[in-house]
Amino acid sequence: VGPGGGDQLLHVAPRQQYPAFYTQSFFMPFELSWGTQNPDFLNHNAFLDGAHTYRIWGNAKGSYWTTIQAMAGFWGDEKMAMLGHIDFDDIPIAPNGDFEIFMGPNPPEDTKGKTWLKLDAQARNVMLAVREVYMDWEDTRMLDLHIETLDRDPDAAMWLDDADLARRLGK
Repeated sequence: VGPGGGDQLLHVAPRQQYPAFYTQSFFMPFELSWGTQNPDFLNHNAFLDGAHTYRIWGNAKGSYWTTIQAMAGFWGDEKMAMLGHIDFDDIPIAPNGDFEIFMGPNPPEDTKGKTWLKLDAQARNVMLAVREVYMDWEDTRMLDLHIETLDRDPDAAMWLDDADLARRLGK
């Protein structure tokens, strides 16, 4: 994506060591429309570094249908590949709706019986695409969704310095 490209903010903004789920970040129908928007879907995206381990947790009580796809690379990256897919219908969810998912190059020892998705340690830009479907707008509840890096580099900066920002802008 060249300077001034509509999705450039998605190449500049992600902090893979401090991930966050962006809701509707590039399916905004007036600003950055691409793909086919669906009013019954809510989309969340996060960007990870495949060399690190992450814990995703939250509550899915009242959620109708949710999936997560992990892709190595993102539009504009030299290489892209599907790493895996998780359907929330196939993972352990507690009676109260709580769930936990782990992702990374190697499973942590304490994930026995929990959901695990292997990431490619060479993929420094992994995009997670979370899709929620709403069938009953009165009773379906939005997914409570959180993410944390379990093995963040101790020197990982929270903010972009001028050199990193210039590199990300392709200057």
